[in-house]
Amino acid sequence: MTRRRPNPLVPPFDLSLGDLRIGPMRLAELLEAHDHAQRHTRLSEVLGDGHLYSRIGSYRAIRDVFVGWGGRFENNPRPEYVAMPFAGLPGILTAWAVPFVDNVTLLRKLDQRAARPLLVQEAMHPALGLAKNFLLHEASHCILDRLAPLPKLERGLASERAVVYRMFMGEAFANTTAALCLLDIRTKHDLAFYALNDYGYALAPTRADLVKRAVDRFGFTFCFRAMFVGFLIGKFLAVGIGADQVSLVLSAIAPDVKTKRSDLSWLAELMSSLMTGQVFLYHLNTFYFKISGMRTPLTKLIAFDPVDALVNDDALSAAFISLGELVQHGVNAPVFEQSKKA
Repeated sequence: MTRRRPNPLVPPFDLSLGDLRIGPMRLAELLEAHDHAQRHTRLSEVLGDGHLYSRIGSYRAIRDVFVGWGGRFENNPRPEYVAMPFAGLPGILTAWAVPFVDNVTLLRKLDQRAARPLLVQEAMHPALGLAKNFLLHEASHCILDRLAPLPKLERGLASERAVVYRMFMGEAFANTTAALCLLDIRTKHDLAFYALNDYGYALAPTRADLVKRAVDRFGFTFCFRAMFVGFLIGKFLAVGIGADQVSLVLSAIAPDVKTKRSDLSWLAELMSSLMTGQVFLYHLNTFYFKISGMRTPLTKLIAFDPVDALVNDDALSAAFISLGELVQHGVNAPVFEQSKKA
């Protein structure tokens, strides 16, 4: 009896988060889960949106705040967003309209016509290029822009740095809201839908455990602040942070929280895990800042302390605190009504 060898051209594809794996799941099952949650959303064309809204706290909070502040969704993305998504952000912020793609209708048709049952792993394989939606990410950018508007770019290093810092805050906030979804991912449907509605960098297997540990040990507010700043420091091309540095950072952003020396090592691991993709960030930011009108080279542009810039600016510090309240409490946060009336 001969043993069949795995085809080296067809490596196995699966999504996992710690011990949770999607495994061999039929596409029809995922579509059924999508249909079951449709009462929770008006966006029936976005695969998994209603499911995520009903089960993931930070996803629901950002959606409610964005819509409550007048945000809307459009299924005809602007050409610049289709061609180069990051170049479409200014248009999103101006119109307060987040684009989406119908990725349900086609999958339903393909599943019905297939000669054999389609698997989720097949439909989601990167080689096929199934369109994802990033409603949480783009709505987070809009919320940050409401609380900390982008300053006008003027000539000079100080002005350029102020604009860059605000841009980095927007990305850090969008990254943080996505990563906090990990707190509520418990089933294979949660994981599959999350992967279809996020950029994917928050799926590091160890990060979910560290996020939950931080919340259990110190509470949601502390976890949000630590993760936001971890992502923010990463935008400055840092590749990691040590325990001593973490102690200094936490004393600035969460002075009332007492940490033990034993906590600092795994908090450093958590915050360092958020500082990824530095080569990508270097090239993306170099290009984006050029087209945004900045003349200063990237390495000089970001040569300042991001934590000092946050805690020493009253307006940015207030926005930082308010963002955490909105992610945790949604429209029940006091700042929701205050900013709604502004």
